[in-house]
Amino acid sequence: SKHIANFVWVSERVRSAKTRMELEKVLHMKGGNEDTSYAQTAYVAVPKGLEANKQNICLTSTSPTSVIKAYKDQFQKDTTMFLQSRSEELVKGGQMVLTYWGRATEDPTSAESTFAWDLLSVVLNQLTSEGTIEEEKVEAFNIPVYHPSSTEVVEGVEREGSFVINAVDVSQVDCDGQENGATVIAKRGEAPSRLLRSIVESILASQFGTAVIDEIFERYTRVFGDHMSRQRAVLTNVTISVTKK
Repeated sequence: SKHIANFVWVSERVRSAKTRMELEKVLHMKGGNEDTSYAQTAYVAVPKGLEANKQNICLTSTSPTSVIKAYKDQFQKDTTMFLQSRSEELVKGGQMVLTYWGRATEDPTSAESTFAWDLLSVVLNQLTSEGTIEEEKVEAFNIPVYHPSSTEVVEGVEREGSFVINAVDVSQVDCDGQENGATVIAKRGEAPSRLLRSIVESILASQFGTAVIDEIFERYTRVFGDHMSRQRAVLTNVTISVTKK
């Protein structure tokens, strides 16, 4: 919100300590980078040691144990760093609600958390077979995404130690869509495709170049729509409410 960002900007510069304290109390925040106290870019990275996963672009049922551990360890590291950064911004008693694209089961390679990326892999393999992108680049490509269970989210907050957990909720969002009462396959994949593009467009462009991006997501829209014509597609949200100690 531009308005909130402006209020925080003012709170960094007001001469009255009382006014600044009141602003911080209302916003539940302090400090920040002067222009905004919103979270900076999340500290996420591709885990190291994924050479054995070259046939996949993410965690799947065929990923070796070492790759699963690498993704889990990276998620824990990123979570700790993120929460530490937010802890520095929030005043004592300040509250925060986080929503993760997660999973309902404890298996990190379950279809519910990998199917969207498996479909992207289908598209990349199509383009590889046609010679549009290089096979070596696909084999070296890994998505820096991990979909945690509610247990892992809770463990991450407790491990970092700066927050008290108020509530945890697991919900599901149906990816399907309706148009004039009838589901249209050609339209079904559009919303999921836009969602995925917002997450990984820059990563894909860095690996494969900008010229192929539109083609990737046009195909992904069709592939996802076809997938939903055969079975239900559901995304799981893990939401947690916390208070700064």
